[in-house]
Amino acid sequence: MRKVYWTKLAISDFEKNIEFLKLRWNDKVIFDFIEKTECVIEIICDNPESGRWDQDIHCNKILVTKHIYLFYEMVNNKIYLLCFWNNFQKPYWPL
Repeated sequence: MRKVYWTKLAISDFEKNIEFLKLRWNDKVIFDFIEKTECVIEIICDNPESGRWDQDIHCNKILVTKHIYLFYEMVNNKIYLLCFWNNFQKPYWPL
């Protein structure tokens, strides 16, 4: 399995998403988000090309939940988690 590295931004975003979920939802939703994140990380470890290439920001993205994308890149067979983007809080794509 490939080694996964979390950037400081990815850690911060992950924690902010959990805080957001705490304010709006319940513990089950938080645990589901954590579990889905772990599953997505396993998927990209097994197949880093499973995410979609984003030409605008030059990295891969993959949907973790309906509202949260994980942006990542692979360098020298190592996976770097760059950030988690919550479209519910701040849309990434212009309307």
